Amino acid sequence: MEETNIPNSIQGPVKNPNKLFHFMKELKDSAVPTFVGVFLDDDYLSIGNQILGHIKAKDFSTGLLFRFHYILGGKRFVLMTNHTNGDATPTEEDRKLISDLQIKTKVLDEIEFFDYVIVAGDHYWSMNVQNGTACHCGQQHYWSEE
Repeated sequence: MEETNIPNSIQGPVKNPNKLFHFMKELKDSAVPTFVGVFLDDDYLSIGNQILGHIKAKDFSTGLLFRFHYILGGKRFVLMTNHTNGDATPTEEDRKLISDLQIKTKVLDEIEFFDYVIVAGDHYWSMNVQNGTACHCGQQHYWSEE
């Protein structure tokens, strides 16, 4: 486990993926696949973030995500990753991870899986923008510099 060296520059409530742009800026062009958890309180304010691994979606451990979530005492979380191939479209592995997290958070009940965001270059894909699904019909969006 490693400490994050990315400053928590998220100001105000996180209710859309554009709020996460500056936070992910340093990772969006990275050649290394990385997962970052952003943990939010009842008012959608960031209470912490953590790099959860330099791995691909198929190797991601949900247990580590949930441990940090409980340690920080958040209500909801956003899981962010980067695709090193420049395509922010979710892969089959991303879809499986999203489905797994949706099932586990329904069982746990007190945790809300708020969003899964994939960044690649200047584009992103957000589960939240796609109405909470990882369907094959999703589209990439361009980051706005808000």
